Amino acid sequence: MAKKRKPSTSAFPPALFPYIQQASDDTLHSISRFDYGMEAERHVVALKQIVREQNGYVSADLGQTFYPGDVIELAAFDVQDAFGYTICHLIMIQSELAETCRFNLSPYWQRYRNGERSALPPTMQAQLDTAYQLADERGCIDHDW
Repeated sequence: MAKKRKPSTSAFPPALFPYIQQASDDTLHSISRFDYGMEAERHVVALKQIVREQNGYVSADLGQTFYPGDVIELAAFDVQDAFGYTICHLIMIQSELAETCRFNLSPYWQRYRNGERSALPPTMQAQLDTAYQLADERGCIDHDW
């Protein structure tokens, strides 16, 4: 049986949002615990792979829809950790745009624009404004959601 090869960054498109690369190990560990800490180690290994080896893209083909897709979605609802929140939104938007893993962006966009945006520092607002504008232009936002 052949050994499973790790994907190289060349197997993924260039990062649309290089800001994702600023995520530290501490940030990724924090995100990994959003599922009540369950299987946090498995989540953090996958998060590190996504950020460090996959240009910030979640890959459904590599089985990352739940590990760590689930904690990415959960952390994207917690604006109290502004940096983790921003990183998770950018990962989901980028992955949806490239269709490497599908995320329903509409509920996140609604919450962001209806109040969570104001809780973020201006630099993070700018990152997410740009990302959501691109997602909207490409038809990934359902305004009737």
